[in-house]
Amino acid sequence: AEFLGEQGHDVTVVEMRDDVGLDVISEHRVFLMRNFKEYGIKSIPNAKVSGFFQGGCSYTLVGDPEENQYKAEGFDSVVLAMGARAYNPLEKEVKELVKETYVIGDATRARRALNATGEALEVAMKL
Repeated sequence: AEFLGEQGHDVTVVEMRDDVGLDVISEHRVFLMRNFKEYGIKSIPNAKVSGFFQGGCSYTLVGDPEENQYKAEGFDSVVLAMGARAYNPLEKEVKELVKETYVIGDATRARRALNATGEALEVAMKL
């Protein structure tokens, strides 16, 4: 979003959380949000995209029990950045075969790559 805004595009971010960039390191987020403001990047917080159509998307507000549909329109491009869920189908089987097993990264819970790298370092130091 920041890159596209810098290039002069009209950008709107649809974000499921209360605000944009909450998972960005705080020191970086200060500059990111300054740039969002400078480039006129808009956001729709607490929203979940529910569909796409020519020139836009529909969304619902997080926590809305009636799941009312809203529209964001007037786009010529969509950049889809989705989160992830933990995926760990093998841990139980591997632990039965390998006594010393460590689970790191998104197999534990979905987060940033920085977390997985830190966990990998901790495991490596134990070994």
